[in-house]
Amino acid sequence: MTKSRAGTKPIRWPSFLARYILGCLIVYWLIRTDSINLAVVGLIDFRIAVTALFFAGVQFILAGWRVRALLKSAGIHVGLWRCSAYNAVGVFFSIFLPGGISGDVARAYYFWKCDTARDASKAVLLGTLLTDRVIGSTVMILIGLVACTFVAGTLGIGKFFLVAGWVAFIVGGLVYLRLCRADLRRWSIPGDGLLSSILSRATSLLSNMDLRSHSRATIALSVALSFGIHLSMIVLIFLFSDLLKSGLSLWQVMGLAPFGLLVNMVPLSPGGLGIGEQGFQSLFSLAGGTQGGNTFLLARIFFSSPALLGLAVLVQSFISAHRFIRLNELEATLEIAAPQTDVDRGRADK
Repeated sequence: MTKSRAGTKPIRWPSFLARYILGCLIVYWLIRTDSINLAVVGLIDFRIAVTALFFAGVQFILAGWRVRALLKSAGIHVGLWRCSAYNAVGVFFSIFLPGGISGDVARAYYFWKCDTARDASKAVLLGTLLTDRVIGSTVMILIGLVACTFVAGTLGIGKFFLVAGWVAFIVGGLVYLRLCRADLRRWSIPGDGLLSSILSRATSLLSNMDLRSHSRATIALSVALSFGIHLSMIVLIFLFSDLLKSGLSLWQVMGLAPFGLLVNMVPLSPGGLGIGEQGFQSLFSLAGGTQGGNTFLLARIFFSSPALLGLAVLVQSFISAHRFIRLNELEATLEIAAPQTDVDRGRADK
């Protein structure tokens, strides 16, 4: 482990590199077992590419709109372009760092640095981004559960697992709503063990995020936008599922894709590399379909396309920061040189 600066958290390079190696090994294993075939990329023609980019663009714009609406409800005014650009930065970091949370941290940093959000509470900003993540994930799971309910027989899902999924979803939703409306500062966690310590820190963190700052209209709008976002993602996945003749209908893909996307969020490899492909391969096989890994491999290309904009934002930020440092150095030089010039002129007058 190394430290870049005194007092900073050490970088766990062995663990960091191990996740990259794990992702590469999973991809290698998937290729060796014919679960994915990189040659399928050549099947994407102009019509498919334009259609896929359209649905990826719809998802991208709606995601920026959702963040903007939540931020505005919390009293933080950031334009749609910046919200979308900072989301793109999050996508870029999510690709190269293990776990989707790395992308959330990156975009949170950019929102902190935004000139229209500098006076906002960081806790409220984090709470807003947390709400954005929770609403999106909740709607995605809901879509999957509804679709699975209609086509459970064709997916090989037993009634027990289906009912258990609905119960877990409802209980989790009620707990979240309770946390949103409760004054967590009044909560006291008994005991002094590890579990009580974790719960105390969690409630303290949530209480500082002020999850109750969003109006019902904003939450309703965010939910509606989330449906648009995830239905666009599902249609994009089905586009490649149909291209590869996986044998699954739109309803079947709608039931399986949300859970495959959840698997892709497991922080074991950068951007879920290999993890998502294996998850889709297993889920498609469960329903009697094929080409699950290849389907998500092609969809991943277009899901990751906003990362190009994120990279452009990062480069522009680096250039701006470099110019700012040079400007500060020039101003400091002029401040030092100015008094000397005045003295010299005074001596010359004498």
